[in-house]
Amino acid sequence: MTTKTFEREDLFQAIHNLPDDKLNAVFRFIQIIQDEDDEPLTEEDLQDLDRADEEIAAGHFYTLDEFNRRLADLP
Repeated sequence: MTTKTFEREDLFQAIHNLPDDKLNAVFRFIQIIQDEDDEPLTEEDLQDLDRADEEIAAGHFYTLDEFNRRLADLP
């Protein structure tokens, strides 16, 4: 699969052609990706992720569907 490289003008044109009701979503998305933290993960971050993976594998977390099912079953 090849990835096309877009120029700024392509992006401006695509945004210009969007219906007004889509502009808020695009603006929010741009804000999110501008605020992304590009700092590399520390060793502590990696250890935290490993612990989280272990807890998920041990069943200590629920999927959103399971959570919603359990929430719906509450009195």
